[in-house]
Amino acid sequence: LLSGDLLDSTGKAINPRAEMWLSMQDDNFWTYFSNVTSDTSAGQIYITPAEASGFPAPMRYDNTTVPQDAVDYFIERWNNTQLYWAQGYRTINDVPVGMSTNFIPHTQYLTLYNQLLADATAVRGSANSTDPVSFDNRLRAFGQSAKSEAENENAGTCVKVKIKLAQELTLTRTAFIGSLQLQND
Repeated sequence: LLSGDLLDSTGKAINPRAEMWLSMQDDNFWTYFSNVTSDTSAGQIYITPAEASGFPAPMRYDNTTVPQDAVDYFIERWNNTQLYWAQGYRTINDVPVGMSTNFIPHTQYLTLYNQLLADATAVRGSANSTDPVSFDNRLRAFGQSAKSEAENENAGTCVKVKIKLAQELTLTRTAFIGSLQLQND
């Protein structure tokens, strides 16, 4: 949602614009975002230019920041999404020719939102009631673990795969009459 499609146009590699957000975990960024998109902010749901200039650089797990051009792209995407939805543009095909298609299509948003709710429920449901680790900390730990595994190419077994092949076997019998003669010369 922050940067467009997760995969590039080939569908085989992560979109570089999305990749920089995958390891981002910054409570200050999200708190600021929540404040500037609240009903009491200057632009209400929209992010004004003044609010955009105050965005903190989003920190990633490796203590680097998401580049400013990616933040600007996200802000444009957010504002376009709010504007387009208000105007009834729900899909890319609804957007008039010549207008930016940098927005979140409504069906994509709902699909991802519902998946997030299901995943969050599954993670919370699997927690031990005496477990002191919060849901956010679990997400952070998962992100750090995934990043570490991705960076370490020689980490050993990456994935265990169990394959079950359903097979049908048919035996046939061909009958014939034969004889074998041996000669000792």
